Amino acid sequence: MATSKQKLWMTIGGLAIATTAGVIIFKAIKKRQLGDKWTGKGKGGQMGGTAGSSSPIGKTVMVGDAGYTNVRCSTGVITGYQRWVLERMYDSEKVIQANRIYQAKSGTIGTVLSVVQKDGYNWYRVKFPRAVKASGVLCIKAQASWTMGYVRSDVVRLA
Repeated sequence: MATSKQKLWMTIGGLAIATTAGVIIFKAIKKRQLGDKWTGKGKGGQMGGTAGSSSPIGKTVMVGDAGYTNVRCSTGVITGYQRWVLERMYDSEKVIQANRIYQAKSGTIGTVLSVVQKDGYNWYRVKFPRAVKASGVLCIKAQASWTMGYVRSDVVRLA
């Protein structure tokens, strides 16, 4: 039978292992989500292609019918375990928009460079007409201003 001192050290050891595992998992999720930002080698894969009549590549991306579009530094929206971890580090409003570069309210967002599939959605990798200052905490930590980002294809219009 274990003594109280042994139980204490077993508890401390278990907490240390759990904390280390949590940090490792969080870093893996963050790295996987941001991935190689411009090649789509994070979670999901990149679809190649050349500009053509049926391809969106090279076309202009406009704000959709909702009246705004969230432009992100990575594909996807922060959910699940990653959101749970970030909520412990930041307030919930910052977590909801953690990977948002900015929110386009009207007009042109940029030009489609490629299409990335993730979580059942197509995301356009878009080149902006000018550098944009980031607002989301994950984007700001990666870099202060962005010249490219991602938008979901079903919430924008192509011109």
